[in-house]
Amino acid sequence: MTAGGGNERETLESFTARNPERDEENLKALAAKLPSPEDVAVIAFTSGTSSQPKPVMLTQKGIARNACGSISMVKPTPRVFTSLPLYHTYGLTCGALCILFAGSELGICGDIKRMSRDFVLFDAEILMAVPLVVEMIYRRLTHGMEAKGYKRVLDGSLARYNILKAFGLARPMKWLVKAKQKGVGKLATIVCGGAHLAHSVADNMYAFGILVLEGYGITECSPLVSVNRLCCREPHSAGLLLPGYELKFDNEEILLRGEMLMKGYYKDSEATAEAFDGDWFKTGDMGYMSPGGFLYITGRKKNLIVLKNGKKIAPEEIESYLADVPLIREVIAHGAPSGESTDDVRVAVTIYPDPDATQGMSSYEVLERLQRYVDEINAKLPTYKQIQMVNLSSGEFEKTSSRKIKR
Repeated sequence: MTAGGGNERETLESFTARNPERDEENLKALAAKLPSPEDVAVIAFTSGTSSQPKPVMLTQKGIARNACGSISMVKPTPRVFTSLPLYHTYGLTCGALCILFAGSELGICGDIKRMSRDFVLFDAEILMAVPLVVEMIYRRLTHGMEAKGYKRVLDGSLARYNILKAFGLARPMKWLVKAKQKGVGKLATIVCGGAHLAHSVADNMYAFGILVLEGYGITECSPLVSVNRLCCREPHSAGLLLPGYELKFDNEEILLRGEMLMKGYYKDSEATAEAFDGDWFKTGDMGYMSPGGFLYITGRKKNLIVLKNGKKIAPEEIESYLADVPLIREVIAHGAPSGESTDDVRVAVTIYPDPDATQGMSSYEVLERLQRYVDEINAKLPTYKQIQMVNLSSGEFEKTSSRKIKR
């Protein structure tokens, strides 16, 4: 190791040999200042998708325990690649510390534009990613095959695969696995969290031999709360709770208690007090638990669309129905004035169409085809949940630094 600039360079060995007494004093001073488990290790900001980002104080113990509990996602795979920024808790705890604790080799994405190339060069078997990256990989696989003239064959294969899946008989398809190996190498598992992932993407990726394990986390929880495992998983769920958490529901809102919770919001005792009910942290997320103990997330409490009759709709539920529509790249469901009175709202969606799927189509043609899908979805929904308005966006929606859509 060397230090200094220009011609004034000095090795660590020469520095300590030149001043051994001071070096020993410094080491003793550092030892006296070693952090305790309850000390703040990181101040991380919340994503700010539906409100102003808040600075969260996470402890040494909380982060270390969360990283250790996350090891079930990667063990015993030797090579893991993360596409997550390390200044976010998902990237720091699950995308770095967990992998290093497990003894796996870690590849780090330096630039999202080169990520697909880099994780293939790294020969990764597991990828840590957000839904946007998973969808990008899925498009790369499917569009690559369509460009070679295999669209009809691919559509037929995926249709057969989904019929088998309905009977619990789905297995990776050999020819799709070979196509996957040419496109993304040895990639076999993706651990995904941070936002909703379209069910069709998660399901169809397994036809290519890539298992998607979805999880749920929140910055205030260091961040991982639950995740599906290789050994036990339930499709479309957020998985099983990490050891060390207790969970309960209050009017469908998820409340958590455990040692991995934040110490509080930095210099904001009022917001900290509002976030807790005794020692239970109010996540603001809504969900339920399956009989098998798997957690399902239905939406965000702040995002609820409240109708005049008092009924409440989670926009995430409406978005999940539209996420599988092939013409849609991004969608946001929201409330819009009905025009009858100021307090009367209806369900509306704003859609950013997939540029590849709608190439050569006019806005009118895109809207007309989207309306057909909306009519099919509405036919399966109760009247109060039906989509009453469809808007088109000319570009992608604004996103946070962790690639979540801002509302």
